[in-house]
Amino acid sequence: MPESTRGQRSLVWTLAVLTTVSYGALYYAQPLLAVAAEHERGWSRTQTGLAFTLALLVTALIAPRVGRALDARGGRVLVGGGAVLGGLAFVLLACTSSYPAFVLGWLLAGGRWP
Repeated sequence: MPESTRGQRSLVWTLAVLTTVSYGALYYAQPLLAVAAEHERGWSRTQTGLAFTLALLVTALIAPRVGRALDARGGRVLVGGGAVLGGLAFVLLACTSSYPAFVLGWLLAGGRWP
């Protein structure tokens, strides 16, 4: 197998693992963050659930466009940008005491999937 093919295969597997881990970190963090936000900020389960549901809707709405962009330009910029947005989303979720900013944090988290 040529070296370039081996390197590309390694890159694809690395991106697949990192995408799966980041998806799991954001997706499965929601119940933990929701309970903490409910207790600390006095929000209801409906409010925290709504923020996460809106994030999932954003993901569903932008997925076709992101998929076309991946096909057209490759994943390097989109995956890197998604990682940055995911980090910003977590910082916003951790630092906010305002419900609209909490929703924005989940929208960023939902809108970041490449």
